Amino acid sequence: MLKRAQISEEKLRTFILACGLPDATVVEWLQAWERAKRPSTSAPHAALRVRDAKPRLLGVHKVIESTNATYEMPTYVLRDTDKAPNGIRSQLGRAILNGGFILLVGRSSSGKTRCAYEAIKAMVPNWWLLHPENASEIEDFRDNPFPHTVVWLDELQLYLDGHQGLRAGTIRKLISPQRPIIIVATLWPEFYVRYIRDSPAGDYGTYGPEHELVRLADVVHIDDTLSEGERNRAEKAAEVDVRIREALRSRNYGMTQVLAAGPLLIEAWRNADAYAAALLNAAIDISRIGVHAPLDPETLESASKFYLNSRALYDANSDWFTSALSFCVQQLRGAASPLEPVASDLAAVSGYKVADYLLQVARKERIYTHIPSAVWSLLRKHPWAPNDMRRLASAAETRLFYEIALPLRRKLADSGDLNDLVDLAKLLGEQGQLQEAVSLLWRYSRTRDSRMSRALVELLLEMQDHDRLASLADSGSEHAAERLAELLKERGDAQKLAKRAEAGDNKAAEYYCRLLVEKKDFRTLKKRSDAGDQHAEKHLSHLLMVTGNLRELRKLAEAGKKSANRQLALLLLATGNHDELHMRADAGDLEAINLAARLPGGKNYLDQLSAEADKGTPDAHLHLVDTLAILNDAATLKKRAEAGDVLSGAWLASYLLLKKDKVALQALVNSGEPIAAYMLRQLLAGEKDLDGLNELVHIPGSFTSKEVCAILAEHGDIEQLKSYTMAGMPASGFYLMEALKRHGRAEEGQRLKRHGLRPDGQIADIPFWT
Repeated sequence: MLKRAQISEEKLRTFILACGLPDATVVEWLQAWERAKRPSTSAPHAALRVRDAKPRLLGVHKVIESTNATYEMPTYVLRDTDKAPNGIRSQLGRAILNGGFILLVGRSSSGKTRCAYEAIKAMVPNWWLLHPENASEIEDFRDNPFPHTVVWLDELQLYLDGHQGLRAGTIRKLISPQRPIIIVATLWPEFYVRYIRDSPAGDYGTYGPEHELVRLADVVHIDDTLSEGERNRAEKAAEVDVRIREALRSRNYGMTQVLAAGPLLIEAWRNADAYAAALLNAAIDISRIGVHAPLDPETLESASKFYLNSRALYDANSDWFTSALSFCVQQLRGAASPLEPVASDLAAVSGYKVADYLLQVARKERIYTHIPSAVWSLLRKHPWAPNDMRRLASAAETRLFYEIALPLRRKLADSGDLNDLVDLAKLLGEQGQLQEAVSLLWRYSRTRDSRMSRALVELLLEMQDHDRLASLADSGSEHAAERLAELLKERGDAQKLAKRAEAGDNKAAEYYCRLLVEKKDFRTLKKRSDAGDQHAEKHLSHLLMVTGNLRELRKLAEAGKKSANRQLALLLLATGNHDELHMRADAGDLEAINLAARLPGGKNYLDQLSAEADKGTPDAHLHLVDTLAILNDAATLKKRAEAGDVLSGAWLASYLLLKKDKVALQALVNSGEPIAAYMLRQLLAGEKDLDGLNELVHIPGSFTSKEVCAILAEHGDIEQLKSYTMAGMPASGFYLMEALKRHGRAEEGQRLKRHGLRPDGQIADIPFWT
């Protein structure tokens, strides 16, 4: 029966369940059924079995050579995540039946790729393994999916790159219980934090698509230092593996870094002579501002010259670059070289890439290093691939180097890609060239592209072209409708808002009701609420609460208006009507339960709220952590946060901010709580603690640049702000303009906004580069 695959998967699962077979056996039966169903030659294009994969080709680092080592790869030391309840193998176990997307986040040479490889080799050795070269190959597989395939995405950021990168929709289509496919990816922490963070506006800034995608993943974090248990297992392995024995002796680096020659790479960089150092620093700088492609020798030689001082230039002989390159590509104990040659054919080198561990360390050390202006000019003229060109343009924009960014943006826009046109229009808008910016986008105003629509709306508002803004809103642009409604409300134009609301503009209806609340127009709100306007119902309840109209609020609540329950409970609490509040709580009103839990003797209600939260009752979880924070119950919040409750962790950090408990907040930051670094930076900014903020700069998730720059602008430290801007610190350019304006140099600030900086640090006079 199984051999002919004559039964459905559903019947086979039912049969296995009836037999009471363990989960591991279920997987084996399903895999056998899948093999029987398909011809033996059937396989995804360019795939191989997991058991046949070569770890080096999947991205596992080559390791240091030793005369006594007999195997290419050292003994694998089990990581804690291999055995953890939500670790890599546990996640794989669940994904085997239902499909999944597992993301390992860890620094370069932390062992994350080896960990992932060993896990799939142990758990799904007979599955197919697809190692796509780019996002388009993943999309091809999405259109012709094959069950029981592992899609291997080492260095996930390379697949997310640019406007044509991998998107969340592709991941969703690949993950299916009916057709199990497992996506396994790795990512550096700095990219993960950059992608996962929310912007205050909820628009996720530059990395919206990346944010949406990484949120789909089950994330496994890999530390670059060994835990006590991992070290014990490593010491056991060291008894038979000389390379692990040697790696464990290092006091300054972790075992995985030593095995991958990390310390040797850093030593080579630090001890290089003037010419090799110039070559390495040029390659590092070009890579860290956005070039991912291998760097050709001609570009490297031209750029390296600008990293040599006058004495080194004078002393240079004819083969200085050849000698420097020879030093940089020399393999260190057979594991890695500072510059890795990339071959396009047999023995034909197409370019060089900086070793990733060296790049990760050097990027942090050179974060505030200015790139020579001549190098920027060199990069502007080079025929880069589109994605590299986009990253270079973004790096130049951050630094206000418009003479570099604008030609790159124009060249990209020539292809007709709408996203590139939007980028060009936004840059033109920042420089005040509004008419050209709007004309670029207006022809696409009916395309329903949200990014384009947002950019066009903001440009129209800047131009005060309200007629075309209204036209865009009428054509179906939600962002235009919201911004127009917001504008009409600010003007107090109730008549136009009402007219647009009656015509079916939902945003106009929302802002019309907000205006009615400000005017305390109870009668109109009541009329609209009775007619079924949900916005009016919500705002009517709020107006009744702030005006203390308990009688009308009771009527709305009794009529089943959900929005009235919250406002009624708040008013009962504010007016001290605790008996009625308790009565409503005892009747099961969640809003009343939440507020009753905050009163003396409210423990029973708090327990009830906790039970509702644990059951997944809508709003109960938010109410619980909100109430715990108000009750100053830091212990419970901490306990829930340690159990993985992100919202409790956020509220705990907020509570500590209110208490100004810097020590506890720092401890929370050290524990890895995502929001704690943000809260700590708010506390330090409020205290004008510039030294403390600067210490936070390198902590993932802290994003202190805005606060640092705001303090510098307040103090008028224009030179430091300019230095930060030229180094690419986010927000520094804006605050440089603000500082000039605040401290009597408004004309310079306007010139800077219009024309930007030159890479030599001077404010440009005219936009000669256009």
